[in-house]
Amino acid sequence: MVVNRVERLAKARATLMQVEASSGIRSQHSQSIQEIALSPGVYHVPFGVEGLLCSLARVMTSDMWGVLVGVPDVGWEAAASVLGLDISRVVTVPRLSSGAAKAVGTLVEGFDAVALGNLDFSLPVRRSLAARSRMMDRFLLTSTPWVGVSRPFPVLMKLGGDNVTAPNLSVLEGGVAV
Repeated sequence: MVVNRVERLAKARATLMQVEASSGIRSQHSQSIQEIALSPGVYHVPFGVEGLLCSLARVMTSDMWGVLVGVPDVGWEAAASVLGLDISRVVTVPRLSSGAAKAVGTLVEGFDAVALGNLDFSLPVRRSLAARSRMMDRFLLTSTPWVGVSRPFPVLMKLGGDNVTAPNLSVLEGGVAV
């Protein structure tokens, strides 16, 4: 019961911060995105590939390893220079076919942060992956909401500003970024 209240309070604070940031109003008690402590778990992120890269950069510390799954074309140079993502500690699995759920489960066990593109998993598989990531204290980031499983990633701030917008990064086919 107490956990439910804590989660509800955290969600209410995050919503309030989003509204404050999007309207240009910031209270004296607001925290910047850098001050929000993230705990491992399952998060869905906005803004597609850019959001996945930005959130991956946000959760990874210098001693963590990450993997980007199901995203075939990524502008790695821009991810490194604009977002500060340490690409020497990120592995990519551009495509998965049969056995995708088992593969992602193995990746959750082996990496600190797993970012998933548009992979279509059933609700039981999503719950299983979420339970595994929570049990192992891992970050599982998805590009789409997993209803009843994931929670929204805290506000992604545009680099150099206070407005809530998509990160200033475009990812084009072929891995060319502008």
